[in-house]
This record gives sequence, structure tokens and C-alpha cells, in this order.
Amino acid sequence: MDKNKTLNFILRSNRRKVPMAGGSISLTSTLTEEIITDILIRLPVKSLTRFRSVSKEWLNFMKTPKFIADHLRFSAQTNHCLILDRFYWNNCVCGQDFYLLLIQKNMLQKLPVPMVSESDMGAKIVGSCNGLVCVSHYSLDSASTISVWNPATRQIRRIPEPEIIFLPRKFPPYCLLGFCFNADHNAYEIVRIHCFEDGDSICWVNFISKIHVLRVEKFSLGTGLWTQVQYSNFKAVYPKYDRQVPVYGTLLWTENCVVVHGILFWVATEVSEWFNLEWIVSFDSSREILRKIAMPLDFNNYPQVHKKLAVCNESIAMLICSETERLEYCMDVWVLDHSTNDGLELWRKMQRVGFFSRLERPIGIWKDELVMATGEVIHGVGGFKAELPAVGGAEYSFNALDYEESLVPCSWP
Repeated sequence: MDKNKTLNFILRSNRRKVPMAGGSISLTSTLTEEIITDILIRLPVKSLTRFRSVSKEWLNFMKTPKFIADHLRFSAQTNHCLILDRFYWNNCVCGQDFYLLLIQKNMLQKLPVPMVSESDMGAKIVGSCNGLVCVSHYSLDSASTISVWNPATRQIRRIPEPEIIFLPRKFPPYCLLGFCFNADHNAYEIVRIHCFEDGDSICWVNFISKIHVLRVEKFSLGTGLWTQVQYSNFKAVYPKYDRQVPVYGTLLWTENCVVVHGILFWVATEVSEWFNLEWIVSFDSSREILRKIAMPLDFNNYPQVHKKLAVCNESIAMLICSETERLEYCMDVWVLDHSTNDGLELWRKMQRVGFFSRLERPIGIWKDELVMATGEVIHGVGGFKAELPAVGGAEYSFNALDYEESLVPCSWP
């Protein structure tokens, strides 16, 4: 296909009529670069991948950071969707499905997650940011436990393990794993937190348990290096101690990870011989501050409850679906408020939705709409609905992540 026909096809796809001049078409002739950009950013990645072969000039233009950013900005506004991770199990079988959920079209598309080694036994999507997806692989190959993948371009990058201390548990739930964009450093980063027993310390809370300390490390896609974080906020948050943020048992990742303004949040449980405590653990990737945040409720008082971290109006939120005293089911939205006069964080219940005929599983918030699921149906309070393939007699757990297709390379920047 010559250049005139290619550009005519682009213009027809955009439903715009622009007079075509004869001769060779380039970014600097006939149409301005601004017009070309305005046309191209509206096209899906699959089309742009084909158009890169039009000329070397087009190829180089579409690889520029400015064009990639412009295309991402338009895609986030118009083609925003969700990646759905569904795990199911019953007495006979267990399995996992990944889908691309096109909410505006009420459509589900199967999303095949690529393997990075022949010993892959499963995967968990731990984060999605600007079209890049971070995947944790349950693999017998210790060097193939994390990858970064762009589903639109099909580019995948296996992340090497640090050549330092021995880490026997490199994948969830035995570590906290997250993925974010660090705007201060213009870098995509993988954050991993491990928990170790501190044999020299005694927990003065109960005089029995050992204190566990947390080790934080980050991997930058730009430098290709792991670095251990020497965070220094401990005294400000826990003034009785002069070391790192302590936990009083093995820390297990029990829920999804969400990111708000470069701060990662996980729901995790401290498991010891004497008690189980559930916390929200947060890590500010730019300021390298690690915190523990109390949950909004004591869930031990609830006979049945499903909960999920989410983002509501650029704040961290907790979605809680529970059974009321009248044996009805409802969903509460709690938002963490950082604007209190004394500087403390306070949970505020912002909304109650319901009542439902059965216990729903909260999935997240999509464009201010609560998303929830039963075993075989995912739906929103605004009315959208999509059916999932049924697995007879199975129990389910769900995780959903925001996604927009992009040209962002796995080697950024």
C-alpha cells in the first residue's frame, strides 16, 4: 500500500474529509504534524503497528515519547476498560481466567497471559499502569517470577531477580508486590516487600512473639536494576522503636494492590501463633515512606463479608459487602480522609448501596460506578452487565485492574 492510500485510509477511519495533494506524503508535507498526530492518536494500537511500516519517518514518529504520551492520553479518555482476574475452585478442580472487560460494550474478551518459562504453573496480575501489566508467575524457575507485558503490542519483558540475598518466597501471598509509575523519576517501578523475623528483638506487646521487619526493594524498567529501599520514616510513625516498621507475625498478601498518586496500598494479614491481624500496608514510591494503616472495621464482628480496595475520587477506598442484622446484604464505601486537623488518617463511610438478594463480591470502581460480581455475572450499579463462563459448584474470587491500551514500551524510558 502506497503512502497516499494509507493516509486516505486513516482519514476515512477518522471520518474526516481532507483534500489530498499529489506526490509523496510525509509528516511535513500536505498536512501538519499536529493534524497527523490528531488523526493517529485516535487509532487502536493494532492499526498503528501496521502503519509503522509506511515509512521510516512514520516509524520514528510513532516511537517518540510525545506521540506515545498523546496516544495514551486519548486512549485513557475513550478506551478505558478493566482487566478481570477470576480464580475458581471446588472439590474437584481449580483454575483461573483472565478477561478484558469492555464495560461500555458489555463485552468480555479472553486475555491470554503469556508464559515466560516452561515451568510456569499459573500467574497473578499484580498491577496495570498506562497499558503495561505486571505479572507474577508461579514458576519453578526462580529467575522467571515477574514479567512486564504490553497486551496491545504483545511485547513482554522478563524481570531478572536481584543477585543479592536469598529470597525463598518471591511471589504472592508470601510477599507484597506492586507496579506503579514514579512521576518524580519518570520511571515505571516494581515494588516488592518481604517480611523477615528479627531474632534480636522481642515484641513488647505480648512478650512472646518476635518482631518481624520489612524489606522493601524496587526495580526500575529504565535502569534495569533492583535497589533496596532504606526508608527512614519509622520514628515518625512508631516513635517507641528505632528500627523499621515492625509486624508481629508472618505478613501475607490477602487482597489486591491499588495505586493512588504513586502510593501503593495492599491489604495484608499478620499471621502468628497467637493472633491474626489485618492491615493496609502503604508505600510511597517517590518519598520511600512505608506505613501501616488500620482497617475501617473489625471484620471479626461480621458473619459474612467481602471487601476490596479501590480508588474513589483519587482517594483510597474500601468496598465492603456484608450481611446486616436483618439478614440483608448491602455494600458500604469507606474513604480514607487525610485532611483531618490533627493530621491523622480517618475512615469515613461515604455511601451505602443495596440491598441485595445475595452476598455480592465487590470488584472496584469504574468511572464512579461500583462494580461487583457473583460467580458468573459481573455488573455495575449503573446497569452494565456481562456474563462469565460458568464452572459448576465452584467458589470464586475476583481481581480487577484499570487498563487502557497504549504504545508504551516495556523498556521505558
